[in-house]
Amino acid sequence: MTDHKTLERYVLLAGIFATGEDRAQFE
Repeated sequence: MTDHKTLERYVLLAGIFATGEDRAQFE
């Protein structure tokens, strides 16, 4: 069983990390 809150948090962190990566690439 996986906690939905934990999963949401992981997805949010992954999205923020991906955004930071994209910004670093475009800059």
